[in-house]
Amino acid sequence: MIALGIETSCDDTSVGIVDQSGRILSQFRASQDRVHKEWGGIVPELASRAHLENIIPVIDIAIKEAGITVADIDLLVCAYGPGLVGSLLVGIETTKALALAWKKPLVGVNHLRGHIAAVMLAKPNIEMPSLGLLISGGHSEILFVEPDYSVTIIGETRDDAAGETLDKFGRVLGLSYPAGPEIDRMASIGDTNAIHFPITRMKDGGSDFSFSGLKTAGVKAIEKFPQMRKEDLAASFMKAVADQLLDKLVQATEKVEAKSLFAVGGVASSAYIRDRLNKLGDSLGLTVNIPPPSLCTDNGTMIAYAGLQYHQLGHKSSMDLYPVSRLSVVSM
Repeated sequence: MIALGIETSCDDTSVGIVDQSGRILSQFRASQDRVHKEWGGIVPELASRAHLENIIPVIDIAIKEAGITVADIDLLVCAYGPGLVGSLLVGIETTKALALAWKKPLVGVNHLRGHIAAVMLAKPNIEMPSLGLLISGGHSEILFVEPDYSVTIIGETRDDAAGETLDKFGRVLGLSYPAGPEIDRMASIGDTNAIHFPITRMKDGGSDFSFSGLKTAGVKAIEKFPQMRKEDLAASFMKAVADQLLDKLVQATEKVEAKSLFAVGGVASSAYIRDRLNKLGDSLGLTVNIPPPSLCTDNGTMIAYAGLQYHQLGHKSSMDLYPVSRLSVVSM
């Protein structure tokens, strides 16, 4: 069975084609970084307009690169939430139209479940149950995934997400949007101990995150040390973000019996965080599973593979499928 997945939950138009065995036939993405760069962040209306311009060409390119025809596609999949309503709507309505025109079954999937599917796709032999991080521009959660793929949220952010925090810090530092990749590069050459940022810990001892205080501390540090190298400021801030993520993850390992660790989402593509996670896994005696960067950032391939999993479980969608801006990872 071959599935074509469409991902338009935020600012990138992506299509992936994958088969039941997990073989990726093609993956193509049209970035909107140029569109949003001058605004220093995502403008929802501009994002949805760019999706409208990009989606059909991206689908055509993905099918051509896969070396298949429409007749070879068995399943059409799209992300229906969470995300920007206008962006989601473009992907959903396009998938509906193709399902009608091509006479193919339709499956709408939870974008966050797509990220989990990405690690299953990249690491098919992952030991379960697994405990891990879902870290992106809009989400920072600690998840416990059972062998039947049921998900429990162990901890989540009470304010900003890790990716959002990095981007806002980078904006004040004078970096172009998106700032995360550049901060990650700086972390490899800067002094991570140039500034000590405290780790936020909850009074109730819970495993939730809070990055708003760190974001404020980062902005104040930029103002306080105007002569400090940007590389050192960025490296110290990246370390502080990673410290909080790993501190809470270690805390969570004491609450559940996990056989492995994982990390998914755009922030998991960070070389610095990947290195820290692998070292943590070694210290805990647990294998760490992280998809390649191309499967960490939003992509249609993870949506297609999640759709295949949904289909195996008997899930399908009707033409009444609509976008859901706020959707928990525990929802299918």
